[in-house]
Amino acid sequence: MKNVLAYIGAIIDGEGSIYISKDTKGSLKLRLAISVASTSKELIDFIFYNFGGKIYDRKSNQVNNQDYWV
Repeated sequence: MKNVLAYIGAIIDGEGSIYISKDTKGSLKLRLAISVASTSKELIDFIFYNFGGKIYDRKSNQVNNQDYWV
């Protein structure tokens, strides 16, 4: 598991983001989120299998870009 955590840390550092957002209704609730975007479905599936979450299929708006998953 230690190797998996190191690998995921490197993926988040290179392909992901970590952010905190406030509740949209103005309350004091904060939400921590980690997001990783990749054109590799296998990578996203690996993260999902090990940590859970949600997977979203995104279509690229650019002509030469690939579709990706978040």
